[in-house]
Amino acid sequence: METSALRQKHLLTIVILLALFILPLLATPWNSSQLVNMYAELIQLVFVLVMLSDTIKELVYLYVKSIYFRSIVLTILVLYCGWFLSGIAIFEIYRTLHYPVYLLFFTAMVVWFKTYGESALMFITKIKILLLVLVMLFMSYYIFYILPPLNYIETDFFNYPPIYRHLRHMNYDVALALGFIIFLYCKERGNKKYFYLVLLFFCGFFTVWSAARAQTLSLMIFLSLLIYLRLGSNNAYKLASAVASFALGGACVFLTSYTAYISERNTIANSENIVNKLSSNRIKVWEGAFAKLQDEHAWLFGFGPDAWVRVNLFPGMSQPHNFILQWLFEFGLPATALLLVIMFKSVIFSLKLRNTSHDLTIEKMIAALMLSTFAYALVDGQFYHTIPFTMILIMGAYLLSQASSVRKTP
Repeated sequence: METSALRQKHLLTIVILLALFILPLLATPWNSSQLVNMYAELIQLVFVLVMLSDTIKELVYLYVKSIYFRSIVLTILVLYCGWFLSGIAIFEIYRTLHYPVYLLFFTAMVVWFKTYGESALMFITKIKILLLVLVMLFMSYYIFYILPPLNYIETDFFNYPPIYRHLRHMNYDVALALGFIIFLYCKERGNKKYFYLVLLFFCGFFTVWSAARAQTLSLMIFLSLLIYLRLGSNNAYKLASAVASFALGGACVFLTSYTAYISERNTIANSENIVNKLSSNRIKVWEGAFAKLQDEHAWLFGFGPDAWVRVNLFPGMSQPHNFILQWLFEFGLPATALLLVIMFKSVIFSLKLRNTSHDLTIEKMIAALMLSTFAYALVDGQFYHTIPFTMILIMGAYLLSQASSVRKTP
């Protein structure tokens, strides 16, 4: 009876995660970023409630054993008190609940991975990849059979795609999926490896077609980290063929009539510096945000949850395309500094995986993918939008579950 209940619980958690992965496909431009984040938050909360008793036990365990986890919990409590005393109506802001839900979801995922291990990670990863395959098939049909080839820029397709809120959000998914696809390709010994090669080809095509400069930079960082962390000679050869397949897919864009967006982006960016290009023209936004923090003396606690929308410094903009500035604006300087210290510690932990073996492991791949995503988030919005940030939480939870299982909780 108990085994049957556990199976039902496991199946339910998988269904909930599947709903979380499908959400970005349904989150069209007609839904605001805030609304999409709220939907994702509610799904995460359902996942936590399904695993509530185990999550509470793990929360207590991590609070006692991990100084970094304890610091995050206490920082959230201090921030809420600071915001309340500063006169911020935190109970009227939906994003107020976002941070504790993130923490609880992360903890629940640690429990989930402790229970089901690497096989569970691979299962949900393959679901994510399958969804991406469906996306690429649909987008291929849409591009070649519906969009006009020479003047499709005029349709504003990139701001109003048929799925996703914005085409950049597809790039978030591609960037995260690429790490797992490359890993699975390197580890596959049978004919399935050719399937992953084909996927890499299409990922290259869509990356170049959408002029995803920041995503390309994050991929370069990811590959460099994989090489640093040691792959083994056979995996190094396969990594080279994976990169070749990706590059070939990207090159094939220039054999089509669908290069207008690349040309437009390059024309706009000609007079800009590289950071402004990568961040979608956000440097003036960053300068204005620093000035606002200075003028309002908001360095201690920031402007509170969802500050970019509430302060309305730049109407219509929900986040600054830089996670550090986003944290400063919402949390203030002390909390941001603490989070950056914890992030720095995670970077050091990840780089030390180089010494664990001379072969490519799932831990090394996740570490490299997370660090490259951190770099990506310096010029884009992964830390604001719940969908990509959920994958960051899932990957971090897996690494922590493995560390906890051998009594190495940091």
